[in-house]
Amino acid sequence: MIGERLAAARRAAGFRSQQSLADRLHVSRETVSRAERAKTEDDLGLVSSTLLAWARECGVSVDALISEDASTAPTVTTESAPASPAVADETRGAA
Repeated sequence: MIGERLAAARRAAGFRSQQSLADRLHVSRETVSRAERAKTEDDLGLVSSTLLAWARECGVSVDALISEDASTAPTVTTESAPASPAVADETRGAA
């Protein structure tokens, strides 16, 4: 289910709580929670810009988040995403 992939990507990217990702996406924790419970894309309730930001923050493609193909399941490498949101803040601040 799509919600499970969103939650897996969040955890793999080092966001321990829904609130920590919500803060980065500038949405409410409830928005993240609702998306992580979604069974289909229609259940997401996310605008495309939020889904794109979610993928970017978690270091995965949007396709990996929404595809039902197991080969595109969210996986995070140290090259594609920071170990933790704090590291991302430091890295982005230096740019």
